[in-house]
Amino acid sequence: MSEEELKEVMNDILELEKLIAKMLGKVGNNLMLKMNLEQMLAIVNYMKYSLRMDMTEEEQ
Repeated sequence: MSEEELKEVMNDILELEKLIAKMLGKVGNNLMLKMNLEQMLAIVNYMKYSLRMDMTEEEQ
């Protein structure tokens, strides 16, 4: 992946994180939905971490 593509993917991941956070604010007491959204957020955080590692490797 080029540096530009990595930045685009990171922006998409950040948008996804915002969307999940927005949905979490709306689910109220629906525990199953809340749990699933929290799992999705954990996956998104891992995606950000992995992408940052890729970006660091590209710089070296």
